[in-house]
Amino acid sequence: MNCKSADLLHFRAIVDFHFGDIREARRKVEAALKLNPNGTKELFSLGFINLWQGKFGPALKYFHRVEKMAVLPAMIINLLEFYQALIKQHPDRLELRFGLAFVNDDFCDPSTVLNDYTLFQEQSKGKPQYDKLRLFTQERLEKGWPADQTGT
Repeated sequence: MNCKSADLLHFRAIVDFHFGDIREARRKVEAALKLNPNGTKELFSLGFINLWQGKFGPALKYFHRVEKMAVLPAMIINLLEFYQALIKQHPDRLELRFGLAFVNDDFCDPSTVLNDYTLFQEQSKGKPQYDKLRLFTQERLEKGWPADQTGT
């Protein structure tokens, strides 16, 4: 594999994140995105890194870019498992609950989304650092889901 390939850079960024070097993980994902400007895993990863760092505006920007793309089911399953595992390790990181809900919102189960967004709203109440995500979540809850997704 080419040492400058987007896939290898992304893999190395994951390793960096797991070893606690978020700055290096970001650098590698940004480099991977330059090589693959429409890469869904790179966009999801930058969205996640921004969530982790409390940069919620940029996180939403990257997540909104992915919303418009076709994403392979295997990637969605991996993302859901990733968020669920991190929530177990870091239950105080409410932005992870938001990330899980966002992935479910666009790609999976509307009933799970409703539960995840509602739980995020309840847990983040009175915590101003989450206001940007709370606003997005509230708008999403008020908007509801198209009938073809919810079966209504």
